[in-house]
Order: sequence, then structure tokens, then C-alpha cells
Amino acid sequence: MKHTPGPWEVVGTSVYGNGLRACLPMNGADARLMAAAPEMYEALLAALNVLHPDFPEYMAAKNAIAKATGEMR
Repeated sequence: MKHTPGPWEVVGTSVYGNGLRACLPMNGADARLMAAAPEMYEALLAALNVLHPDFPEYMAAKNAIAKATGEMR
């Protein structure tokens, strides 16, 4: 999956990362969520290393990663 690596920063309702500005109309809450995406993705990957595969949270993390990366099958 291609993406702009973090960290991303919110300025008003714009999101900046790696010298680029996200050109999407959004409110402040959406901008903050988008800016947090790289860290949330890394947290999900880390969760897979500590959760037991039988836990429902493990599958939830796997499904969220697959959905975010377009790898749903």
C-alpha cells in the first residue's frame, strides 16, 4: 500500500505530512483522525504480535489492517 509516511500534522482543517497537504474537504475531527492514521496502523500491527489468534480482538485487528490496505478477500 502506498501512503505518505507520518508523522502528519493538523493545521486548522488541513493535514500535512512529509511536506504534502491532504487536499480533502474535512472538519477538524476528520483531520485529526486522518493525521493519527499512521500511528493507529502501527498500533494494530503491534497488537497482532501480542494478541492470541483465538481472541476476537486479533481477528478485528487483522480485518482492520486488511480493509485499510485494500487486501480484503
